[in-house]
Amino acid sequence: MKYLRKIKLNIKSTIFLFLFLVGFFIVSGYFEYRSRQDEVRRLMNSMTRNITHTINKSAVNSILSYDYINRRVENQMLSVLKYIDFVDSTRHMSPAFINSLIKDSKLKQLAIFHRNLKPIYSNGSNLQMETEQLEKFIDSSNNSAIIEKSDHQVMVFLKRSLGGAIIGIFDGRSMTAFKKNLGIGKFINDITSDSSIVYIAIQDVDGIIAGSRHLDYLSAINYDSFLRSVYIGKSFNYRVTEYKDKPVYESVMPFNVLDTYYGIIRIGLSYEPLQNVKKAALRNLFIRLIILSVIGFIVLSYTMSRNTVESLQKEKERMTREVYDLQKDLREKEKQNAIYQLAAGIAHEIGNPLNALSLNVQRLHRRLSDSDNKNKRMLSLIKSEVNRIDKIIKQFLNFSKPLPLEKARINMTELINEIVEIYEERLKEEKITLDWKPEKDIYVEADWEKIKQSLINLLENAIDSIDENGEIRIDLKHDNGQVELEITDNGRGIEESALSKIFNLFFTTKDEGTGIGLSRVYKIIQNHGGDIRVDSKLGKGTTFSINLPKS
Repeated sequence: MKYLRKIKLNIKSTIFLFLFLVGFFIVSGYFEYRSRQDEVRRLMNSMTRNITHTINKSAVNSILSYDYINRRVENQMLSVLKYIDFVDSTRHMSPAFINSLIKDSKLKQLAIFHRNLKPIYSNGSNLQMETEQLEKFIDSSNNSAIIEKSDHQVMVFLKRSLGGAIIGIFDGRSMTAFKKNLGIGKFINDITSDSSIVYIAIQDVDGIIAGSRHLDYLSAINYDSFLRSVYIGKSFNYRVTEYKDKPVYESVMPFNVLDTYYGIIRIGLSYEPLQNVKKAALRNLFIRLIILSVIGFIVLSYTMSRNTVESLQKEKERMTREVYDLQKDLREKEKQNAIYQLAAGIAHEIGNPLNALSLNVQRLHRRLSDSDNKNKRMLSLIKSEVNRIDKIIKQFLNFSKPLPLEKARINMTELINEIVEIYEERLKEEKITLDWKPEKDIYVEADWEKIKQSLINLLENAIDSIDENGEIRIDLKHDNGQVELEITDNGRGIEESALSKIFNLFFTTKDEGTGIGLSRVYKIIQNHGGDIRVDSKLGKGTTFSINLPKS
């Protein structure tokens, strides 16, 4: 925990960090899943290639044997039709003879056509043939016989010696079964005993040459664009397809035996390993997110509690400062009020004797002869000092009176413009530069005359503090509901020891000052709900800052 205290965290940064880690885990989990998936696919592809290589070796003898037997069977079928043609050309064949011949030769259907395409004999009601196709075969001079094969039957066409054609249909299922159950078929079935192999099939455009047990149906090459692309391109490829309503990972590659291209070999593997990889990746991601959520909850709770404690501590410090400031202001106000009341009482009590003294001095001055210049000068000096005391007493009386404010919505920019215009000639005479650049009108709720009196007092102090190369700058701005006014000069400045007393009654740094002006400014600003601050450095100048509530 002591290390966590050193880390500066807030709720926003904690949530952002949590979301970042969630995203990182999701992305890393995805790439881990893809990596494992690719690895499983590589293993499955390698497995299918090895199986194909093994099957390829085992298929050589089987394919050659099948081709040999297939040719022998085809020759046997053709021999049956040639024998029928021989008998037909030498003697009349009775229906009983033909039926006996069909039974012995295992013919499914037989049809004999005359050269004019009329049927001479037919024992199959389903045997149909287009006239144009039959006529084309009879009239052709290239082929005397044609054999057409499918998965279910073999159709043999032979030209009749007496003109016309003989057509025989043999059962092709035995040949298909033979192909499937040839030596390669048994080898394939032995391989597919592995539970991870769903099926293996060797296939050409005519159908399945050899396949695993219980393989009832696979899509034909001519009707499957994926298989057709592999068959034509003679290249390896894989896909995820369905077999018996279950996903299967199928690898397809060309199948060659003794440099002869026989078609393609299809190996369907169980999709379960890939599904297991996906499940494992999701499970790991879920566990990581749960752990991250727990850690995130702990960190977030700690951050919230820590921020709450810090906020309470800051609020406590702020309230303590405010209470201290209020106490200080209260003491200052009590002190000033006591001084104000004392000053008012003294001024009132001194006022009457001073008036009597002033009248008597005037009478004495009138009674002296014109030649008594020395006494006249003394009386004039006494009268001047009495007038000065009277002026100070009147200032005390005015200062001690309440300050009734006549507040209104006033334009501070306009007020400063008016004061600048009043002092424009005097500043030129004393060679003082005034920097005041009003940008826009700013309004406050205040007493025009009182604020004007305060600003004039501050401007007078700034002018009095400047010796040469004088410069005064006035800045007016507003922010966060407050209007801030600054009057800055580059005059003599104020000693640091005097800054804390600058607004006290009777305190002055001027030889002929009364110490009332800044105290009155402070009182006016306080009565407006604002505050005034001073910042000064000896020899560098002084800045008075006034804050007033914005209208």
